[in-house]
Amino acid sequence: MCNRFEGGGARRKLRLAAYSLLAVLLSIPVGLHAQQYSGSITGAVTDSTGAAIPGATITITNVGTGAKVTQKSGGDGGFTFAQLPVGTYEVTVTQTNFKEFTETGVLVHTSTPTEVPVVMQVGHSAERMPSEMGRPIHVDDIALDFPDLTIVGAHTGWPWVEEMIALAWKHRNVYIGTSAHHPKYLDRSLVAFANSRGKGKVMWGTDYPVMDYRDALTAIDGLGLKDDAKALFVGDAARSVFKLA
Repeated sequence: MCNRFEGGGARRKLRLAAYSLLAVLLSIPVGLHAQQYSGSITGAVTDSTGAAIPGATITITNVGTGAKVTQKSGGDGGFTFAQLPVGTYEVTVTQTNFKEFTETGVLVHTSTPTEVPVVMQVGHSAERMPSEMGRPIHVDDIALDFPDLTIVGAHTGWPWVEEMIALAWKHRNVYIGTSAHHPKYLDRSLVAFANSRGKGKVMWGTDYPVMDYRDALTAIDGLGLKDDAKALFVGDAARSVFKLA
């Protein structure tokens, strides 16, 4: 997956991984042109090996107006949506035999690129399909090739939690999300990592309504996290990574 900032026109590439593999890898810096009130979204769709996926359907929706624009990725997987009004967009990518991907809250500005972290499922597939390509170790090359791409490995990488921890420790741009895993079932090595050298690298998520907020927060209280580690785990790390107010 390529992700480069090139002057005022950033370049975007989407990676759509097979449903039996990783979920979706997405880097969203938004490339902007000189027009005062418009920008563009440019990128490419590739699979987990970096091969182009032509013919994928990319749809962008202006959240404010409801206006939708759809196009197919080209032979090189590339696509460009030009002359877009400034605003908030939703980006959806679909292709036969691949898992649909939707990214919300994509902001198009007139002057600065916008970067949205990739959130991907890592770990077993939880369905009747191979899990091998969901192993966290496959994130290693991506993180090395694209150091400006922020990656959040969701669902802890179980049963390869130690691999996910090693990658989060190794790469400044790799983080771990616990979404859909109840805190009381978290691997103890992950809790220890979040409580020590991995402070700020692990973030809690409920995947609501998969689990109840209050029940999960009560379980977090029982993890034995230090005050600063707990604050990072339950919210501060996510606020930093996703640049939330």
